[in-house]
Amino acid sequence: MWTDITWRQHSRTGLRYPSDLRDAEWSLIEPLFTPAKCGGRPRATDLREVLNAILYLATSGCRFKLNKCSIASSTRNLPRNCNCRKGFDDRLKWLIGAFYDHETGTHRDFLDVDLFDALNGGAVNNDSVAVYTQETYEITSKLSLTAGVRWTDDTKRFTPDQYIVQDLGLGILAGTPLLPNT
Repeated sequence: MWTDITWRQHSRTGLRYPSDLRDAEWSLIEPLFTPAKCGGRPRATDLREVLNAILYLATSGCRFKLNKCSIASSTRNLPRNCNCRKGFDDRLKWLIGAFYDHETGTHRDFLDVDLFDALNGGAVNNDSVAVYTQETYEITSKLSLTAGVRWTDDTKRFTPDQYIVQDLGLGILAGTPLLPNT
């Protein structure tokens, strides 16, 4: 019988996904895994995360289907270079340049989940600006030294726009946002 105590004991709150293992559950399962071998490279794979992923797929049934993707965007860019091959004994070559890129658009994915259909995506508005220089000095005909510097400023903006298209049994109205405050 479920009591207040057993509800708290078996609560899945505080976990990333309800299918993730709690520490007490992992302590029972962990000894069943083959320990990492001595010597060589240490094990890089977190076996608990692997099991969490398997449990997520098993409990969710991988119901999520992604189809009907649409992307509409426009890009403007303005690369400019100034290249000088002469100067200082013909041994120093230099390049200076600037780059500007502006991208706007929308991205939409149609989500078909068991209980509802939704549109997922949003508006993109990105700007990139860069200034750079590169110098190459020929020490001999077979040996040269190259150095360069680049300054970049990127501004990435994404405004989510996600909402229910069709309810399949939850009682959620079409047009209801999936994320709060959108």
